[in-house]
Amino acid sequence: MKDTIIDIGVRKFKLFEMKETETIDEMYGRFTIILNELRSLEIILLLIRRHIVPAIREAKDLTKLRLENLIGS
Repeated sequence: MKDTIIDIGVRKFKLFEMKETETIDEMYGRFTIILNELRSLEIILLLIRRHIVPAIREAKDLTKLRLENLIGS
């Protein structure tokens, strides 16, 4: 799922271009939204890697943890 979300954000960025009917301000607004989405995703992934994953590893025995319980964590 993470890869799909990243791919969608990168695709939006790569395919970005100004529409014939929009102003520069409107185009810049759309571009800012795309950049903010990518930046937010980067922050979320960083939090998951640095804080959430180590906390789950420390609190749970991953050799015995069922997938449903891991997802719930």
